Amino acid sequence: MAKYSLYNSELFHSFINNHRSEISSMNLRKKIESLFEVWSEIVVSHRWWVLLITLAITFSVAPLIGNGWLDVSVESFLPQNDPAIVNYDNFRREFNHTPGTILAIETSDTIFTLENLAKLKALHDHLEKDLVHTQEVLSLVNVRYSRGEGDALLIGELYEIWPKTDADISAFKKLVLSNPNYVGGLVSEDGTMTNVSVEPEVFTSRGASLDDTDNVDDLLGEFNDNALKDNSQADELDFLQPDEEKAFAENVIEIANQHHSEDFKIYNIGGPTMNYTLGMDVEKSAKKTTGIGILIIIILLSILFRRASGVLMPLMVVFLALIMTLALWPTLGYAFNANTQIIPTFILAVGIAGAVHILSIFYKYYDRGESKHDAIILAMKQTSVAVLMTTLTTAAGLLSFLASNMVPTQTIGIFGAIGVVMALIYTLALMPSLLAILPIKRKAHLAQNKSSFLLSKIDILISSCGKFGVTHAKPVVVGTCILSIFTVAGLMKVRFDHDPVSWYPKE
Repeated sequence: MAKYSLYNSELFHSFINNHRSEISSMNLRKKIESLFEVWSEIVVSHRWWVLLITLAITFSVAPLIGNGWLDVSVESFLPQNDPAIVNYDNFRREFNHTPGTILAIETSDTIFTLENLAKLKALHDHLEKDLVHTQEVLSLVNVRYSRGEGDALLIGELYEIWPKTDADISAFKKLVLSNPNYVGGLVSEDGTMTNVSVEPEVFTSRGASLDDTDNVDDLLGEFNDNALKDNSQADELDFLQPDEEKAFAENVIEIANQHHSEDFKIYNIGGPTMNYTLGMDVEKSAKKTTGIGILIIIILLSILFRRASGVLMPLMVVFLALIMTLALWPTLGYAFNANTQIIPTFILAVGIAGAVHILSIFYKYYDRGESKHDAIILAMKQTSVAVLMTTLTTAAGLLSFLASNMVPTQTIGIFGAIGVVMALIYTLALMPSLLAILPIKRKAHLAQNKSSFLLSKIDILISSCGKFGVTHAKPVVVGTCILSIFTVAGLMKVRFDHDPVSWYPKE
């Protein structure tokens, strides 16, 4: 096979000029093979530069992954300009509303003991003092208490008549449980449970809109009294940011855990803490599935190639492609969500195919006695169409997700496509350069042809399936059609649902 030294630019341009007419007359397949051949020549000749530049670009953008944020809220499913989101945001601005958290407290006997009331007061004070991004804490401690004295109506907080001794408990309990404004909301009918309602801030304290005020509370205080008359000041504010809501939820859970005990059990309920818990579980699940995927890939590559290079090089390609994809994610303004946890595993599984194609052909020629240079060029040329077309068709299929109105579905399409394209780019850049750089031992030709026990059994199984399909073509086609009809019946039973609570086991 001819060799072209691309350190000599005149020889390279001479090669292109001499073959220009030949290339132009080729069909598409031949053109792709020719382009891959020329590209692999460039990469092999400049292998160290290609490797170093690729690694430098990747690791320079890797810190951008830290800018990413996770959003599993229901609102994140729709684009910001969707009418439902626009109306909901207007409602929140108009009435200064945001979903809050409730701490449901279950006592072993009753909340109406001096000890339990003291615990409730301690929890309430702790929340008011140390909870970040909080707007209001409401419990039996500070709930409004109205009473008449003579001709006057006195309004204060329930804590003003808080029992001081055991003798005061009975009257206090009777007063609370006889008030319909308290029962069913702040305290249960039997008095064994009580709630603490915690509302986070509606608006973030960040941004230029707060330059003329000391803090967001000052500005909110100005328009809250005239909320229904003039909403212009609220329009200047941004809602609480995901990282601020996360900090709020973390802080609520931390404080609740400090006051939790066997006879004073505290349960977190509500949007912020649920989103936080779900987000943590999504992150944990993504790491777990990615780790399992990597382990499976390592095992399968070890069985297939039985060489360290056959495991390390494909993994390096998909790792770098994954890093680049995750770095682009927040840079393009998208949040991670519950659905996109499949993307890392997807990129690992799909992106590795190109490297496996190239290595399979490379090892075949290299073990037959071809020089490393020629084996690389032949592998790149012969796998070019398969590698390119599988990537393009996969990316095109994923981009069809953009037709969906759901942001998580669109996000899967965008970054799934970016991931497989990145895997192709890294495959084309790294596989020829790594193969040229790394010392790879040849296997004896007879040893190379001798498959492992598992692979030989797989070969036999696949060959048997192929022979059965050829010799029984009509029954196979008819049987497949019949099975397809039955699957339609199952397809009609598919229902669409979104209930994060049902994602968890009942216990």
